[in-house]
Amino acid sequence: MFRYMVLVCLAPLLALQGLYVRRTSLVLPEANGERCGTLGEGAALSLLVAGDSAAAGVGVDHQDQALVGYVTQELAKQYCVTWSLVAQSGNTTTDLIEKLTKIGGKQFDVVLLSIGVNDVLSPLRSQQWQEQLQLLTQQLQSQFHTKRIWFTSVPPMENFPLLPHPLRWFLGQRAQAFNRSLEEFVGLNKACGLINLSDALHQDDDLQKAGMAKDGFHPSEPLYKVWGVAAASMIMKQLD
Repeated sequence: MFRYMVLVCLAPLLALQGLYVRRTSLVLPEANGERCGTLGEGAALSLLVAGDSAAAGVGVDHQDQALVGYVTQELAKQYCVTWSLVAQSGNTTTDLIEKLTKIGGKQFDVVLLSIGVNDVLSPLRSQQWQEQLQLLTQQLQSQFHTKRIWFTSVPPMENFPLLPHPLRWFLGQRAQAFNRSLEEFVGLNKACGLINLSDALHQDDDLQKAGMAKDGFHPSEPLYKVWGVAAASMIMKQLD
């Protein structure tokens, strides 16, 4: 009850801060570079990286410096990776489902997802998001015959330099609630896995010094590298 009353009292300020951030924040472009390709030698592996602005590489200049670049480079050490990137800034989970519906004639052994931040920024409840995750999972399995789906945890938004307090605190609380729903969902779905980078981000001093992209909201290249390498390691471990 106390937490609810605090939110009611803060609601006007949170709304004003949200409008201010949207109007004044630095808008970075999506990374340049190809959005599909083949890399490496060995057993064939088809990979889809999909999601929001982080999946699209916002914060770095080229896809080689972004999530898709690092995860495919690592996987290519053992596999011949045929990969595709379907991502756009602002994508919510519902947006991604709609965009994937328009893609036909492809199959992906593994899907790596970056989704959730824009859902946190919306009025959506975490339990409603869990229902959308179910729809997305069913779509990937039925439309693309995907065997394994890897979700990435929602980043700790309470640490985003762009966001002023108390908005930063509020969105951090929502991100944590969404992550609890995500963990519950993944735990109930054998085809799904979770990549949680929070521990790596807290334990690595170099990463903390590197910080985020210059907009204070998206990953920097060092963060993309940790993310991509961690994702590739978990994908390969499961495949082995």
